[in-house]
Amino acid sequence: MQFRHHTASQKWHLSMSERIEALIKERGRMYGDAIDNFTAVGRGWGAILGVDDIPPHQIALMMDWLKTVRCAYNPSHEDSWQDKLGYSELGKRIALDES
Repeated sequence: MQFRHHTASQKWHLSMSERIEALIKERGRMYGDAIDNFTAVGRGWGAILGVDDIPPHQIALMMDWLKTVRCAYNPSHEDSWQDKLGYSELGKRIALDES
């Protein structure tokens, strides 16, 4: 299988972990601290569902699943794959920090 370069701006010289870290930092600049953001989302989703606040690491899992569904529907949409990796990494970091 051959992989094609999707965008000219992709930094292919970076390792996968460096690309994920760059994505997390970029999204952090756009949306704020991940734990603060996931905590707010968990509070809101919990209120909508009539349950206690949903913990941040579970929000990361839920967002990862959202991206999984989007990847299944449109597997050529690179942004969804990148976001999926970012949510997975953030979920791991938050879960390990919570324990």
